[in-house]
Amino acid sequence: MTRHSVRARATKGDCGEVLLLGCEGSGKTLLLRQIARQCSRERKDEQFSTATQPSVGVDIVSIKLGGRSYSLREVGGTMQPVWPKYFEACRGVIFVADASSMQQLSGAVVEWYNLVCAEHLRGKPLILVLNTRDTALPVSETMVEHLFRFCDAQAIMGELITKVQVNAATGVGLTSLLTWLDRSLPVLDP
Repeated sequence: MTRHSVRARATKGDCGEVLLLGCEGSGKTLLLRQIARQCSRERKDEQFSTATQPSVGVDIVSIKLGGRSYSLREVGGTMQPVWPKYFEACRGVIFVADASSMQQLSGAVVEWYNLVCAEHLRGKPLILVLNTRDTALPVSETMVEHLFRFCDAQAIMGELITKVQVNAATGVGLTSLLTWLDRSLPVLDP
């Protein structure tokens, strides 16, 4: 896992920056750690700490996936008012929603739809990550699609929107997210 400042220009195999957004306590930091762990050459059977602290800023992690490199920029939930400042430069968005309670889902719905309607995200892939922690969804999959107005979102963004269910603590479902990342963002021209 490599932390760095903003890139000057694309290099061979570079797929650019992906924003990792979500409301406070949604599991962004833990998901970022799981992604970095999965994509690293470190031993995956070593102890993995699920302890986190609220993100109060920006964290950038570089990963390699299938010969491609990505910069994942986690922007803290408390920084929601400044999220739009990062939209133009990003190539896509991973939005994490804590799906363990209706209260958390409700708060995430508003922010999700703000992303879907953001002008600077038009034409960029978005994925809704339903972080289930150690529980099943508190509502049916159909209700989640209704809450997040998935049909409306797809009418606006088309095929660029998808969703996955992931457990950020255990990594279950992470393969689907990594597959999306690999398929959704083509390599930048150097």
